[in-house]
Amino acid sequence: MDEIFQIQLDKTSEVPIYRQLADAIGALASDGLLPADSKLPPIRKMASHFGVNTVTVVTAYKYLEQKQMVYSRVGSGTYISPLPVEKVPEPVARRNLQLFEKTPALEHAINFTLTSLPNELFPVDAFKKAFDTVLEREKGGAFRYTDSMGYLPLREELCRYLMSFGIHTAAEHLQIISGAQQGIDIMSKAILRYGDVVFVESPTFYGAAGAFLSRGAKLVGIPMEADGMEMEALENYLKLYHPRFIYMMAYFQTPTGISYS
Repeated sequence: MDEIFQIQLDKTSEVPIYRQLADAIGALASDGLLPADSKLPPIRKMASHFGVNTVTVVTAYKYLEQKQMVYSRVGSGTYISPLPVEKVPEPVARRNLQLFEKTPALEHAINFTLTSLPNELFPVDAFKKAFDTVLEREKGGAFRYTDSMGYLPLREELCRYLMSFGIHTAAEHLQIISGAQQGIDIMSKAILRYGDVVFVESPTFYGAAGAFLSRGAKLVGIPMEADGMEMEALENYLKLYHPRFIYMMAYFQTPTGISYS
């Protein structure tokens, strides 16, 4: 420790001691004297070495952690970041969100943020037939409000269908949603808190990103490979951030279309 931490702290300086200590540790890491994932000395040992209060060392470590220069493991200690500061991704906040609702004004361009089928691919005739069947059977009852969980006979039929996959559940445990977007929005409202970090694939489903950002979350994109997330990047980012959850699409990912190995 004495060989590496040859740091002079100036107690008469206007710069707080914790900042001097933090900046010096950061410089040692940048110079390669403190390798990635190397463990910093325990707080008491560091405080004794420099003749400062333990609170000063705690504050310095916390400052470095906020700068993504170190990460902590509960019950283990504080470690140097696995990535240089310039390679640590900046979370995307709501203020950074660009609006993609408008189709690009380019001839023959495809907007991959749009997830709806082209109009000509919708089976309009089949939908007409289905609507006519329901109206003939239910009459005016087709327009009544149903259980907020969804149409009971449909939920019961889904229970029978799920049994073929070894999933045994009851109708009261199923909720019918209008689409994936509604489900993601419900989940976001139930789980996310303002300021939470969420890991998403890069690129990811625009609708999900919008739902997370609307709840005040911050997004960190995980680079994609041909068969899923780049695992090394995911592992390194997990050391630096503590995401509320990871949003991923294992099969036919949107918008890339890839499936995970």
